[in-house]
Amino acid sequence: MRKPMVIALMIVFFLLIVGCTNQKSTFNYSGKITNIDSESEIIYVNELPLYYKDFTSLKIGDEIELVIEKKTSEDDWDPKDLNIIRIVNNN
Repeated sequence: MRKPMVIALMIVFFLLIVGCTNQKSTFNYSGKITNIDSESEIIYVNELPLYYKDFTSLKIGDEIELVIEKKTSEDDWDPKDLNIIRIVNNN
């Protein structure tokens, strides 16, 4: 009787730990599109790269506002770790 309870508690503990390590955060970012690399599907906002597949409606010089989700807790700007949730084109 005691062994199944211990196993169940270990499984619950493991799931809690795994669920807490997948930290995501969102933030707002705004600026001017300075470059568009259509082959790599990267837009550059204030010279910082972001992957974005639907770049056809954007052009260099557009002032945009972004809502970005960061998939990791690392304190760096890695386009692979960033997901654009929303873009508002102010032009």
